[in-house]
Amino acid sequence: MNLLQQIRRVLTTVVLGLVLTLANVALAQPSLAASSQGGNEVGQEVTGFVQSLQGKTQEIKGNLTGDREDQIRGKVRQAEGNIRLSQPNSDVGAKTQKAEQDIRARQARPESAGNLHNVVQ
Repeated sequence: MNLLQQIRRVLTTVVLGLVLTLANVALAQPSLAASSQGGNEVGQEVTGFVQSLQGKTQEIKGNLTGDREDQIRGKVRQAEGNIRLSQPNSDVGAKTQKAEQDIRARQARPESAGNLHNVVQ
Protein backbone atom coordinates (compact mmCIF):
# COMPACT_ATOMS: atom_id res chain seq x y z
CA MET A 1 0.00 0.00 0.00
CA ASN A 2 1.50 3.30 -0.97
CA LEU A 3 1.66 6.40 1.20
CA LEU A 4 -1.29 8.11 -0.50
CA GLN A 5 -3.54 5.12 0.17
CA GLN A 6 -2.47 5.02 3.81
CA ILE A 7 -3.18 8.73 4.26
CA ARG A 8 -6.55 8.30 2.58
CA ARG A 9 -7.45 5.40 4.89
CA VAL A 10 -6.43 7.37 8.00
CA LEU A 11 -8.43 10.42 6.92
CA THR A 12 -11.45 8.26 6.14
CA THR A 13 -11.23 6.65 9.57
CA VAL A 14 -11.00 10.05 11.27
CA VAL A 15 -13.99 11.40 9.33
CA LEU A 16 -16.03 8.29 10.10
CA GLY A 17 -15.15 8.65 13.77
CA LEU A 18 -16.36 12.24 13.75
CA VAL A 19 -19.59 11.28 12.02
CA LEU A 20 -20.24 8.53 14.57
CA THR A 21 -19.52 10.93 17.43
CA LEU A 22 -21.91 13.54 16.05
CA ALA A 23 -24.54 10.87 15.41
CA ASN A 24 -24.23 9.59 18.99
CA VAL A 25 -24.67 13.12 20.33
CA ALA A 26 -27.73 13.63 18.15
CA LEU A 27 -29.11 10.24 19.16
CA ALA A 28 -28.97 11.29 22.80
CA GLN A 29 -31.18 14.30 22.03
CA PRO A 30 -34.37 12.92 20.40
CA SER A 31 -36.43 13.57 23.52
CA LEU A 32 -35.63 17.27 23.15
CA ALA A 33 -36.71 17.22 19.53
CA ALA A 34 -39.91 15.38 20.41
CA SER A 35 -40.82 17.69 23.28
CA SER A 36 -40.13 20.83 21.26
CA GLN A 37 -42.31 19.57 18.40
CA GLY A 38 -45.01 18.19 20.66
CA GLY A 39 -44.90 14.52 19.71
CA ASN A 40 -43.06 11.24 20.03
CA GLU A 41 -43.22 10.65 16.28
CA VAL A 42 -40.67 13.39 15.61
CA GLY A 43 -38.35 11.84 18.20
CA GLN A 44 -38.68 8.48 16.42
CA GLU A 45 -37.86 10.14 13.10
CA VAL A 46 -34.78 11.85 14.53
CA THR A 47 -33.66 8.57 16.08
CA GLY A 48 -34.33 6.76 12.80
CA PHE A 49 -32.31 9.24 10.78
CA VAL A 50 -29.39 9.10 13.20
CA GLN A 51 -29.44 5.29 13.31
CA SER A 52 -29.47 5.13 9.52
CA LEU A 53 -26.48 7.45 9.43
CA GLN A 54 -24.65 5.42 12.07
CA GLY A 55 -25.44 2.21 10.21
CA LYS A 56 -24.14 3.52 6.91
CA THR A 57 -20.98 4.72 8.65
CA GLN A 58 -20.49 1.33 10.30
CA GLU A 59 -21.07 -0.45 6.99
CA ILE A 60 -18.46 1.75 5.28
CA LYS A 61 -16.04 1.04 8.11
CA GLY A 62 -16.66 -2.69 7.60
CA ASN A 63 -16.06 -2.31 3.87
CA LEU A 64 -12.78 -0.49 4.47
CA THR A 65 -11.52 -2.98 7.04
CA GLY A 66 -13.01 -6.09 5.46
CA ASP A 67 -14.94 -6.87 8.67
CA ARG A 68 -18.14 -8.68 7.58
CA GLU A 69 -19.67 -8.43 11.06
CA ASP A 70 -19.34 -4.63 10.97
CA GLN A 71 -20.97 -4.65 7.55
CA ILE A 72 -23.88 -6.73 8.86
CA ARG A 73 -24.29 -4.65 12.04
CA GLY A 74 -24.26 -1.52 9.90
CA LYS A 75 -26.99 -2.92 7.65
CA VAL A 76 -29.07 -3.91 10.68
CA ARG A 77 -28.70 -0.44 12.17
CA GLN A 78 -29.71 1.10 8.83
CA ALA A 79 -32.74 -1.18 8.68
CA GLU A 80 -33.78 -0.16 12.19
CA GLY A 81 -33.39 3.50 11.30
CA ASN A 82 -35.44 3.04 8.14
CA ILE A 83 -38.17 1.27 10.12
CA ARG A 84 -38.28 4.17 12.59
CA LEU A 85 -38.48 6.65 9.71
CA SER A 86 -41.16 4.88 7.71
CA GLN A 87 -43.25 3.45 10.58
CA PRO A 88 -42.61 5.58 13.68
CA ASN A 89 -45.34 4.02 15.82
CA SER A 90 -44.64 0.38 15.02
CA ASP A 91 -42.93 -2.39 16.97
CA VAL A 92 -39.36 -1.53 15.97
CA GLY A 93 -37.72 -4.32 17.98
CA ALA A 94 -39.53 -7.19 16.26
CA LYS A 95 -39.07 -5.71 12.81
CA THR A 96 -35.39 -5.07 13.47
CA GLN A 97 -34.90 -8.70 14.55
CA LYS A 98 -36.61 -9.86 11.35
CA ALA A 99 -34.40 -7.56 9.27
CA GLU A 100 -31.28 -8.88 11.02
CA GLN A 101 -32.33 -12.47 10.31
CA ASP A 102 -32.89 -11.60 6.64
CA ILE A 103 -29.53 -9.82 6.39
CA ARG A 104 -27.65 -12.68 8.03
CA ALA A 105 -29.42 -15.26 5.85
CA ARG A 106 -28.58 -13.30 2.74
CA GLN A 107 -24.98 -12.89 3.95
CA ALA A 108 -24.66 -16.66 4.37
CA ARG A 109 -25.51 -17.27 0.70
CA PRO A 110 -22.34 -17.11 -1.40
CA GLU A 111 -23.99 -15.65 -4.51
CA SER A 112 -25.30 -12.62 -2.63
CA ALA A 113 -22.56 -12.11 -0.03
CA GLY A 114 -21.53 -8.82 -1.56
CA ASN A 115 -25.07 -7.58 -2.21
CA LEU A 116 -26.56 -6.66 1.16
CA HIS A 117 -27.85 -3.34 -0.17
CA ASN A 118 -31.23 -4.74 -1.28
CA VAL A 119 -32.19 -5.96 2.20
CA VAL A 120 -32.26 -2.49 3.73
CA GLN A 121 -34.32 -0.96 0.95
